[in-house]
Amino acid sequence: MGDDGEIVKYFPMPSFRPKQRETLVKCFEKLEEGKKLILLQAPVGFGKSAVNTALCRYYTPSVYTTPQLSLIDQILSDEYLGRFFVEIKGRENYRCKKDHYLTTVKYGKCRRERNVIPDECNWLKECPYYSQKLRAIMSPMALMSTAYFIVDAFQEPPNFSSRRLVVIDEGHFLSEFVASHVELEISPKSLPRRVWERVKGNPRNVIDVMTVVEEFLESLGDNLTEEEAKDKVRAEEWMSRAKRFIDSEMIAEWIWTEKNGGVSAVPVHTRWIMPQMIWDRGEKFIVSSATILKPELWIRENGADLRFSGDEIAFINVGMTFPVERRRVIDAAVGSMRHDHQKDSLEAAVKMIEYIIRSHDGKNIAIHVPSYRLANDIYWMLSDDVKERCYLPSPENRDEVLEKWKQNGGILLAVAYHEGQDWKYDTCNVQILAKTLYPDTTDPRIRRRIERKEFDWLMWVALVKCLQAYGRAIRAEDDYMEFYVIDDQFWELIRMRWKYVPDWFKEAVPENRWPKTARKKRTNKNNIHDQ
Repeated sequence: MGDDGEIVKYFPMPSFRPKQRETLVKCFEKLEEGKKLILLQAPVGFGKSAVNTALCRYYTPSVYTTPQLSLIDQILSDEYLGRFFVEIKGRENYRCKKDHYLTTVKYGKCRRERNVIPDECNWLKECPYYSQKLRAIMSPMALMSTAYFIVDAFQEPPNFSSRRLVVIDEGHFLSEFVASHVELEISPKSLPRRVWERVKGNPRNVIDVMTVVEEFLESLGDNLTEEEAKDKVRAEEWMSRAKRFIDSEMIAEWIWTEKNGGVSAVPVHTRWIMPQMIWDRGEKFIVSSATILKPELWIRENGADLRFSGDEIAFINVGMTFPVERRRVIDAAVGSMRHDHQKDSLEAAVKMIEYIIRSHDGKNIAIHVPSYRLANDIYWMLSDDVKERCYLPSPENRDEVLEKWKQNGGILLAVAYHEGQDWKYDTCNVQILAKTLYPDTTDPRIRRRIERKEFDWLMWVALVKCLQAYGRAIRAEDDYMEFYVIDDQFWELIRMRWKYVPDWFKEAVPENRWPKTARKKRTNKNNIHDQ
């Protein structure tokens, strides 16, 4: 058993924020007691990165991952955090030295010409990518995206494995993230044209497609053009995914759907493949997020129970220190915004949105909606003067539109911006939840889970998304944000899942929207205090 004071010495910042010291010590104690997985639920502003970094410094060699590239940049640029880590990115982020830095390593000289390795290139010393990867592997603390960590499990050696500690920040949707990175697409977009022309008649026969891809790779000459190199890489990456599919086809149910002119297979549940993707690659794990919410469901969804026993898992919940009066949730409900109710409620919802916008004239506003369809419907129903201030993204230009809104201000119809955004201070002062952020029920994978009546999971996902959206615009103790809810469905969700709503959000909710039992307990508690 380690000394509590010992872990404090590894804290990288000059001073502690509220609750950081006791949380760090508690995590350390749990790990020293033999816990293998800690689910750390801590709200925005707590400073998870500093606590996670302290634990990474103690339990080396360690890996720190996050799905948000912006957070990686934030860590590296921090004068107290960045100096401890060696970062690794994907091959497309490094330029090929042997090609005079004209192409990326992903399509570099060794991908176009045979025998470049080892005849011309000592790749572990000279290649900008592989030499950096080796430095990261050999370093006490490596920093990377969660996507890189997932894919690295199936890349050529050397790999990140046998880590003493793996930190996965923003890990609330880890299983969904893994699902997106093991998806097997068989289409003209994912395969070289020559391969697709041969397999398009029966694309779901994965074994036959693998045979054609192997023949294609064997047919390539010794010297390739850049386009041929891209086809080679596309084929190799597809083969890697196909092998994962074959390996897990018997243990996980996959569902096929049409995509990009071909088909795609995605696992309905990823719990059965999570051990090999995540849990077998480290000794201890910290998964941190503001919204774990329901630990037992998270554990089941992510297959943590397949790797760890119940007494090897701990849940640590940290409260928020930001003043509640600076982050109120405001009830502006006009009715249910469920799809089959929108015909009756959409007009009233748009009128309420306009009222809120005009009540906050000059403020920067984000309107959270779950789909581009609804975003377009709202946009075209707005008055012309309001519409002029709106930014309406599409799947193709969402990053560009977001940056314009952040630079110029105005009103953003925020489709799937509930994660990974830092809208502090005047970037966004007002948020409107136009519709509860349930998953897309037209997605065949989601539909399959609904058919199986997995409503508990469905409501958990929606609640996580809504609470994540809430946190986008309240980023510091002196920040200020108002969060309007105009969908009655959200209040129904809160009522049914009140037990799992964090206290920092409960205290911001109008008391008349609390469940009756919670209001009664609050009244009784206040009466006791008055006596």
